[in-house]
Amino acid sequence: MRTALLMALLFGMVQGLWAGGFSYRELCSLLGDLRGWQAEECTGMDLESPQGRMVMASREYRCKERVLQVTAVTGSSAMAYWSNWASFKPGTTLNTPEQLLKMIQVEGFPVGIVQSKRGKEGVIVVLLGKGEKAPGVLQASFRGLDWEEAIEALKGLPWKDMERRMRQ
Repeated sequence: MRTALLMALLFGMVQGLWAGGFSYRELCSLLGDLRGWQAEECTGMDLESPQGRMVMASREYRCKERVLQVTAVTGSSAMAYWSNWASFKPGTTLNTPEQLLKMIQVEGFPVGIVQSKRGKEGVIVVLLGKGEKAPGVLQASFRGLDWEEAIEALKGLPWKDMERRMRQ
């Protein structure tokens, strides 16, 4: 009887913690549909560890041969996605025979872009906030379109709502 009561109490406490926290399902709700694109089901994870908490949600979008694989990350590991970009300032461009690297501002958010010159593919990383205090990142791998088209598609997602929700 005591064991059952203790288990019920612990289960209720844990369930309350998860219900009150930000979950990948909530993050998935922010990775909505993009007009003109076919969206796959959103997947994700909630991770609790001694190093901290991380929430990640991913969704794939397709439009003919064009593909966007979008991942939103918040928590202790989110800045690892941004670390390669932290030293670049908006306005930076690195152009090589193999790839284009750019750092720009889009709707007030810092955005890092890498696009292969061998094909229309690359990665975009959006810092959802300012500097080291940013609550998360939005990352998109793209194939079959150039970076300008990929950013236009990504602007169909609510970046400001993501930032605001990740801060709570």
